Amino acid sequence: MKYNSNTIILKYFTIFGESFNMINVYIYVDFQKDARQLVTGLMEKDLLAHASIDKDNHSILKVDGKITEQANFVITGQTKAMLFKDILDFIEKKGFDHTKVYSVPITQCNENFGEIIRNNTLKI
Repeated sequence: MKYNSNTIILKYFTIFGESFNMINVYIYVDFQKDARQLVTGLMEKDLLAHASIDKDNHSILKVDGKITEQANFVITGQTKAMLFKDILDFIEKKGFDHTKVYSVPITQCNENFGEIIRNNTLKI
């Protein structure tokens, strides 16, 4: 039987008892203190396993039909996909309702990084 790399990864996670999808979560905030506060809070609640904060991320977007540019701090965090709603709820409860948040799947990673996510986020 032939396997492609995605089949092997899926089988690996299923064999070891934790069939879950991992994601990168992107959170855009205006101030560095807000970024640090969110990362700390999310990690304390075991909603993120790993995060980085990038400053001066320039975005160009349309607002009310006008093209504008913004500079943001962007949090990139790794977690389990099933925790995304909990992350949104946490952000809302902290009063960051103006924050933009989205996620993309992590399709491949090495075992070291997968282990960090599995061992440092809420058990599902």
